[in-house]
Amino acid sequence: MELTHEDVLNILELLEGSDVEYLELAAGGTKLIADRNGAGPGIRTATGERPSAEPPPVAAPDSEDVATQPESPQVGPGLVTVTAPVVGVFYRSPEPGAPPFTEVGESVAEDSTVGLVEVMKMFNGVTAGASGRVTEIFAENGAFVEFGEPLLTIRPESAA
Repeated sequence: MELTHEDVLNILELLEGSDVEYLELAAGGTKLIADRNGAGPGIRTATGERPSAEPPPVAAPDSEDVATQPESPQVGPGLVTVTAPVVGVFYRSPEPGAPPFTEVGESVAEDSTVGLVEVMKMFNGVTAGASGRVTEIFAENGAFVEFGEPLLTIRPESAA
């Protein structure tokens, strides 16, 4: 059995209204880990480090079933790929009707917010991680994204 986008959102919504502190669920090629305290074994940022602040729940790819993971887009040499820090819904703007955080061709600073990922009604800012120009945006506004999924690419200033 594979978990659908709707299944994951329903599970997270149920957890939000419960007293469950930690949940680890594996179904098919998806592994979902939700930890309110941030002490669970699967909680990692996109760089592999434990976050310093209280983290939201995270779904990490199942290392035994990589074939079920979404295909990564081809990224050219010298580009920085910004990936989803958690599983959830990706938003390109801070609120409905507002302009996107960034567009293809625009310059961003290393600490610029380039999107948001919502999980359990918590919004996690996605930062550029490099100063440069946005070359491509892969994730659509309102799209469900997996942990580590490429969202956009940036050509660093030094490589421009």
